[in-house]
Amino acid sequence: MYMLSLWLSVLVSASFAADPVLRTATALGSFLSSQASIYLPGSSSFATATQRWQDWQPPHFSAAVEVATVKDVQRTVQLANLLNVPFLVVTGGHGSIGSLGKLDYGIEIWLRKLRDIKIAEDGQTARMGGGLVVKEITDALWAEGKQTVTGLCECVGMVGAMLGGGHGILQGRYGLIADNLLEAEVVLANGSLTTASAQSNPDLFWALRGAGHNFGIITSYRFKIYDVPRDNGWIVESYIYTEDKLDQVLTLTNNFTQGGKQPVEFLNWAYYLWLPDFDADHPVIQYTLLYEGTAEAAAPYASKYRALEPVNITSRTVSYLELPSLTGNGNADFGCQHGYSALQYPISLQSYNITAHRAAFALFEHYTRLYPGLNGSFVMNEGYALKGVQDVPADSTAYPDREGNLLVAPIMIFFNQTEEEHARQAGTEMRKVLLEGSGSEKLDAYVNYVSENETLQEMYGHEPWRVEKLQRLKRELDPKKRFNYFAPIW
Repeated sequence: MYMLSLWLSVLVSASFAADPVLRTATALGSFLSSQASIYLPGSSSFATATQRWQDWQPPHFSAAVEVATVKDVQRTVQLANLLNVPFLVVTGGHGSIGSLGKLDYGIEIWLRKLRDIKIAEDGQTARMGGGLVVKEITDALWAEGKQTVTGLCECVGMVGAMLGGGHGILQGRYGLIADNLLEAEVVLANGSLTTASAQSNPDLFWALRGAGHNFGIITSYRFKIYDVPRDNGWIVESYIYTEDKLDQVLTLTNNFTQGGKQPVEFLNWAYYLWLPDFDADHPVIQYTLLYEGTAEAAAPYASKYRALEPVNITSRTVSYLELPSLTGNGNADFGCQHGYSALQYPISLQSYNITAHRAAFALFEHYTRLYPGLNGSFVMNEGYALKGVQDVPADSTAYPDREGNLLVAPIMIFFNQTEEEHARQAGTEMRKVLLEGSGSEKLDAYVNYVSENETLQEMYGHEPWRVEKLQRLKRELDPKKRFNYFAPIW
């Protein structure tokens, strides 16, 4: 009866709007909850709903549906299917892969109203809405003495990060974001609602954790949470090194991390970027040591980095909530701003090959000198502990890479589209020398960071069974390829 009513609504709306997206929006008006909204181009609400982290290859929407209930999601998908209108689910708008730009005249399904958080009575899990961003989760849990694995960037949608695996500060203790998922309420490509867990739809549950953008819309999920340790604190020391110290800094980090086998308390971040206040002639290394514990416990690490004579040192003891802003990932920082284009070239590594990184640093300097329009770019090196990640069996999720403790990515920023090819050339060459230095011919590229041209194997794993299983599930669960705009499986 409901589908018949939907068809009749479509037929009536056809007389008012020739554009299938406008027909869909018109028809949806009578079937959504009273809290849902439909926004059309030209309105400030549409601009807010469709704003993205960066401007390169954006999806093009003709309507945005701000859903408020699971039924709203289902009905939007069902009607879009009836009219063969493409759709894309959005929370934080941080997806940056070029395949998003293939969506033309589609519907955005905006999940931001699905933001409930309810902690279970036993305090070990929480039920969370699919529209939450990272800061909302960390703040809500912290107020109850709890924490969990999230991405570091405060404005990123939690589900989007989780669907691609999800790296986080606490992964050394508790695994990836995806490893903490216990159950998900999922709207499938045909608009039906199902539950995915280890007991219910286990193949879908497997796929959601690492390749999930291809398989459904998570409207809510049950997730592991943890007690904040008593007297918990983090030591954050940031150092600025001139380029002549690069080899020493990376060698020291290799000695500490031993390919990801460092203590779970120790993490490190390094950026290669231009900071003319410290060196007007060359890029510098901005290196941040993160240590969960006391200053005394961190001293064996911090003292060695200080001994390399950085040109600037800042040191603080902070809570977990302050880490994003101190690593440039807060709401007020670059990663949450808008108005530029970015091409990213991620590569997963187990250690720093000093020669290769020296070559990549030189390429970064060369291209940003040659093309000043790229001089807001940087090379990001995220160094994670792996114990919690490797405690999870490698074949138990679709996430393929549990060996890399360094997530490295040249991120080429530009404001003028004439710089796109220069950015592409620079990022491609830097990643090439890093791959050559890794000792492997096979690129592992973190799917949440990719921009373009990565193969299915590079994003989803080189073991043949992984892509074969994903392709089989795609044919079963999404035969019409409705979820086809973020790192699509074909």
